[in-house]
Amino acid sequence: MKMIAAGGFRDITRIASSSPIMWEQICLENQKNISTVLDEFIRMLIQIRCSIDNKESDNIFDMFASSKDYRDSIDILDNSLIPRSYVLYIDVADEAGAIATIATILATEKVSIKNIGIIHNREFEDGVLKIEFYTDQALEQAKVLLNKRNYKICER
Repeated sequence: MKMIAAGGFRDITRIASSSPIMWEQICLENQKNISTVLDEFIRMLIQIRCSIDNKESDNIFDMFASSKDYRDSIDILDNSLIPRSYVLYIDVADEAGAIATIATILATEKVSIKNIGIIHNREFEDGVLKIEFYTDQALEQAKVLLNKRNYKICER
């Protein structure tokens, strides 16, 4: 797949790089709902496979057209019930002053931090610092500043 997949493949598989422990627990806690959605997804996959096998061009076209319409209807602006959060996760060495250094880098450039904390998770070898910002602009500025200093940044 890596040899033939287009750039979008990495985007749509982003969740695969997150915590297996977390997703295992999500699946176990939401088994019924997830199974229902998977059953419907499998039904749709079989339906489109049959349309492709039978060269039913109208069905194939309709599937792609309705998928495009649905995707295009998703508003880029935040319209969800849960407010958007602007969060970075940063790998930090387990050494004195590591958090203070990051906070100073951001404060020097007037980047305001809404919330900051250490994530305690056995999955990570080093510490992971979670920083939340008030705005997308502050998040983007923080990414630039910290990338310049070679911090490993992750957004989720």
